[in-house]
Amino acid sequence: MSQSLETSKILQSELHHRVKNNLQIIISLLELNIDEIEDVNAKVRLENICQRIYSIASTHDALNGEHIDKKLKTRRFINSICDNFVNYSQVGDNIIINSSINELEDLSIDTMMPIGMILNELLNNSLKHFNNHHDKLIISINLIVKAEKIIIKYKDNGPGFPEGKLKQREGGIGTYLLSSMIRQLNGTWNSSNDNGAKTIIEMEKK
Repeated sequence: MSQSLETSKILQSELHHRVKNNLQIIISLLELNIDEIEDVNAKVRLENICQRIYSIASTHDALNGEHIDKKLKTRRFINSICDNFVNYSQVGDNIIINSSINELEDLSIDTMMPIGMILNELLNNSLKHFNNHHDKLIISINLIVKAEKIIIKYKDNGPGFPEGKLKQREGGIGTYLLSSMIRQLNGTWNSSNDNGAKTIIEMEKK
């Protein structure tokens, strides 16, 4: 049994490195094309795609930190997502993330992966629209469990949503990705302005 577990760990580590390398290759190929494109709109779109792939890699990295012989721990996973975001952003010294996470140890990877993608999308959206609105970008993330529901409350101190909320049925790839991940978890979400942008997500605990 011990030998089988050790073999599984080795295979998991090898798979992680292969996936990580493949994602890096994709990003490098896209960045090569970005340098050659003169059209501003096309360049921005490719840069956004690169950022999403970085988000996938970051989520994958955080999940890899959990050994297969242990249950996935929500607090450590989310903190890892936040740490990766701060470390890889170009203005990390100007970002403060305050988190309050109810510890859960029985969530599957099928649940954790979308949660990671959702948080990465919200974090990137905050940074994208911050534009030095204040000296520091301050983000708060709260995750609680209530009546078999997982509730994520996300808020930043940026300029807020231009129209008072984030349109769920319109918008770019970011909004589509957010809606897709939440729908995958049988969840609902709403957004509003509250001295910044605020998003509340409710999803089923699996």
